[in-house]
Amino acid sequence: MSSKSIVSNSVVPSTCDQAVDSPAARLWLGTSGYTNDDWRGLFYPANVASSDYLGYYAQHFPIVELNSSFYALPSERVFAGMVDKTRGQTKVLVKVHQSVTHDRTAEASYYQALLAATAPLHEAKVLASYLLQFPYSFRRDPDSRRYLAGCLQHLKGQPVALAFRHGSWDDPSVLKTCRDHDIMWMSCDYPQLDKM
Repeated sequence: MSSKSIVSNSVVPSTCDQAVDSPAARLWLGTSGYTNDDWRGLFYPANVASSDYLGYYAQHFPIVELNSSFYALPSERVFAGMVDKTRGQTKVLVKVHQSVTHDRTAEASYYQALLAATAPLHEAKVLASYLLQFPYSFRRDPDSRRYLAGCLQHLKGQPVALAFRHGSWDDPSVLKTCRDHDIMWMSCDYPQLDKM
């Protein structure tokens, strides 16, 4: 690969692939997912097996967003394997299941299962956050705010990141609330959508 690395479907200089940690700022640069076969030959060498993608990825990026958890919650064994493959050096941002953010049908048992399955990430101190990535239809209104408060209550004491697709959430009061409660604000930079 040349002097550039793939990050969230954009290209950045490879000198940005390490975490910056200071009292003033904390920047973790990684990608949304790591199992992209179209990265073979561009990022992953041709001789790296797909089962070794995460280990190779961990040599270059300090954090990764796990997308598969949006579709099905991986087992505790899978999360333990991620810790092993990254030698506990890569933080993992776990995307919360679509039953929470899109269908809004998740019950307390889902949150209990999520916390139990991700225990290896906690133990290795590599859980970056639980990402609640809401769809465009999740507008900032009283019902949505109550629903969000309920989600956050289930994850009380856990690191949480929020990503909203609807522009109504892009409000200084929301950013202040996130900051006041140590909640990470995530922003989508690609693709550009008219309604975001």
